[in-house]
Amino acid sequence: MSEENALPAQEVALTAMPTVDDVIEALKDVIDPELMVNVVDLGLVYGVNIDDE
Repeated sequence: MSEENALPAQEVALTAMPTVDDVIEALKDVIDPELMVNVVDLGLVYGVNIDDE
């Protein structure tokens, strides 16, 4: 592949680890298809653990 056809370099942004609140907010987008209520409000999420890895 010649240099003139090479793709430009992309910058990679480092992001912080998600917080427990971030995960819970994301889970609120998961909707039960029968009840049309999110899984958090249904009480199906009992806890969130963030692993360092």
